[in-house]
Amino acid sequence: MRAVARGKVRYGSRVRKSPKAVSSAAAAQLSSINGSTISDTSHMRAINARAIFQVLRRDAWEPTLTDLKEATGLSRPTLEAGLAELAAKGWVAELSPAEKPLHSGRPARRYRFLAESGCVAGIDVGPNKVDLHVADLRGDLLATSRVYPAANAPLTPTMVHAMLAELLDRPALAGRTLHMVTVGVPGVVNNAGELTHSFVMPHWANAAVREELAALMGAAVRLENDANLATQTEFSIGSGQHSDSMIYLMLGTRISSGSIINGRLHRGAHGAAGEVGSLPTRLWPDVRLELLSELRQRPATGSAETERSDSDLMQEVFTSASAGDPVATARVRKFVAGIADALVVLLLALDPELVVVGGGTARAGEALLEPLQQALNVRTLVPVPVELATHADGAVVEGALLTALADLRADVFGG
Repeated sequence: MRAVARGKVRYGSRVRKSPKAVSSAAAAQLSSINGSTISDTSHMRAINARAIFQVLRRDAWEPTLTDLKEATGLSRPTLEAGLAELAAKGWVAELSPAEKPLHSGRPARRYRFLAESGCVAGIDVGPNKVDLHVADLRGDLLATSRVYPAANAPLTPTMVHAMLAELLDRPALAGRTLHMVTVGVPGVVNNAGELTHSFVMPHWANAAVREELAALMGAAVRLENDANLATQTEFSIGSGQHSDSMIYLMLGTRISSGSIINGRLHRGAHGAAGEVGSLPTRLWPDVRLELLSELRQRPATGSAETERSDSDLMQEVFTSASAGDPVATARVRKFVAGIADALVVLLLALDPELVVVGGGTARAGEALLEPLQQALNVRTLVPVPVELATHADGAVVEGALLTALADLRADVFGG
């Protein structure tokens, strides 16, 4: 297992309002959620708790009740009730007198968010590598690792658990309770959270993978399609964070996509939305394999030629095209045209604001982006901007971590 050193990174939900604005919006919803009148005060408590949480999770801040009242607009009794509920769940603690700042007069009651009391994990499971991230309850990244499983043995849930257990054994994570785990998988995950189809990992399809992982890890586990998780990453903290509708195109060893419609991930009735790589080749030719086949048929220039990986070959042809090589340019345009012919169907059906391109092939940068934009412009009714993913490497595991945090907060706040 190779650990990846990182600086301080925080994962959080897409935020467009200040804590006070969140509270004001929440107050406006007290009479109605999803169009239904609220009769159960538990919904009100959940909304209040969310508003308090948004304020408390700020860095190194230990607010008083007065601070919280000013930040959220909630009354003192409502704040006390919300803080008591969060404290009962182990998320908040009132500071003891010894921990409070010294000043004259009666000390104000101060509170602290217990980000260190637990953790969540995001995992990107593939047949050739597994990425794992662990964050605290605030969303601060604590530890990461990348594992390359043995090529001669299929990956099992037990193996994935062992990788996570090794990561959680690090001293920085000692004593933390693992609450939620999201696992990104290559395949169709239905709305019940079951992996129903996977061409890449068929031995995981229609098996009790989620249940086995949950039993091994002692935490709630969610399976999600890897392209959907990458889509969530780019929508929340990447190139799509300023749009409300987008298509994420994953170009790597396979082609897949995810879509955001009106600010929400579109999964489809069976969880299969975006599985464009499953189309028959007459509708979506495997342009990547076609290009690689052409590249490998070139006359060898030495022993190193046969040792180049697919990624190296793809990068080489894009680099050569950028330098003006006519043969490489023709190959790139053919590759891009095949992608555009199929992608335009998604664009016409969904009419997004933006297309974000990620995956390993996106490392080609402008050498891929410019011809793809040109190819789409002549195929669509309205030009749609194409941008490179901000998180080309790690988008899936980062989306898994974002989803685990969101699921935990939904559980704590009652949905």
